[in-house]
Amino acid sequence: MTWIRSSNKAGLLGVFTGERLAAALADFRFDLWLNGALVKANGIGAVASAPETRRRGLVRTLLADHLRRLRAEGVVLSVLYPFKFEFYRRMGWGLAARLAEVEIPPAEFAAYGRPLGRIRRVLSSEKGELRPAPGETVESVRATLERIFNAWAPELNLCCRRGPEEWRVMFEMRRGRRHIFLWEDDHGDPQGYVALRIAEDQHMTDLRVREMFALTPDAWRGLCHFLSTHEAQNRNIVATLPPDHPLLTVLANPRLEQVKLVQAPMARVVDVVGLLSTRGHKDVPAGTCRLKVNDRLAPWNDGVYLVRSSGRGVTVEKVPAGEAGFAARARASGPAAGERGPGSVDLEVDVDALAGLAIGARSVRELLRYGLAAGRPGPGLEFAADLFPRRRVWHSEFY
Repeated sequence: MTWIRSSNKAGLLGVFTGERLAAALADFRFDLWLNGALVKANGIGAVASAPETRRRGLVRTLLADHLRRLRAEGVVLSVLYPFKFEFYRRMGWGLAARLAEVEIPPAEFAAYGRPLGRIRRVLSSEKGELRPAPGETVESVRATLERIFNAWAPELNLCCRRGPEEWRVMFEMRRGRRHIFLWEDDHGDPQGYVALRIAEDQHMTDLRVREMFALTPDAWRGLCHFLSTHEAQNRNIVATLPPDHPLLTVLANPRLEQVKLVQAPMARVVDVVGLLSTRGHKDVPAGTCRLKVNDRLAPWNDGVYLVRSSGRGVTVEKVPAGEAGFAARARASGPAAGERGPGSVDLEVDVDALAGLAIGARSVRELLRYGLAAGRPGPGLEFAADLFPRRRVWHSEFY
């Protein structure tokens, strides 16, 4: 394995056969919010292999080596957008979010929207060129949006802590145009924004919302009113949102006809102890759980863990192999609740399912119901259900 190039933005890792590049990937680093805490993560992109070297396991070898590098550098979670879900699921990446693309006629926003405050365009982008409005700079716009965005980010699992580079990616448009609009109250205080993408042809096209955040009910209503005013020029407002986003329930006609599930990110646990120890643990009661994780690609994750909570924090400790009795697999049909043999576990999951649990995209009860995990009824399993509650997940970075 060879690091081809490394920069602040990305590193490129490649596998060579002789002097010829056979497979490669791009590695991006960032921090993500999980239950109100920041964890070190990376994004993987541009995974590819040369046609003449495919089906030789080179990508699998590349990813396995990369996971070892990530773990050594303190990264605990890896995220990617799959070209094929099953391809990455076999290597331990699992469902990280559910996202839906919705097409909403602009008039549907009128029922909730109100002509409050004022809307001001603060930045435009076309062909990668950023054009701040008079009196603004790229830095001033970023600082204003960052204040609003950061008020929401800790509540959205998998949301990225953005630096200047991430904000620039959000601002830029290589095709079409992007406009950033700010909502201000009557005192001129910015309390909401929306980023819109406009296609080259403006005649009755779709208006795409990149993201929209607000700090107050008036700001939400003012932004919705602004979207409703585009009825004459745009067929639909198109947005990619979690299917349970509250915004969808305040429309004039919440029963949307045009909704489709779209590509959502997958995530992988790089280091079980690191991830479960550092993610936030809001409202987790005191308890203990023996958790078994199955991981064929990253052997350091494979094994049994003792997860404890004092009510103030969570500690995670890997049980030594001899004590854990790895050959014993305590299923729901195993020892009766309350028994504690050396090999007994409360919850057993494959590493791809654990990622969904840690992020909040899935629940323990959901996995048990559909046979994607095995549980042993008792206080340990109940504690695990409290440890991994469902959360709203939103990841909108691209790499």
